[in-house]
Amino acid sequence: MLVVRRPAQARLAARPPAPDRMGWLVAVAVAFLVIHVIAGTIWLRAPATETTTSLSSLYD
Repeated sequence: MLVVRRPAQARLAARPPAPDRMGWLVAVAVAFLVIHVIAGTIWLRAPATETTTSLSSLYD
């Protein structure tokens, strides 16, 4: 019985292409920045009295 082995490079070439990792990284980074900008905007627009009251009640 004759066994023919293909080189490792041939097996790697037959695999489907890997997902674009840089694209995912950029998408996650952009989403992170957008969420933090929105959260910061909401936080800065909160009335100062509510913020100080809630913080002072934590320490009482």
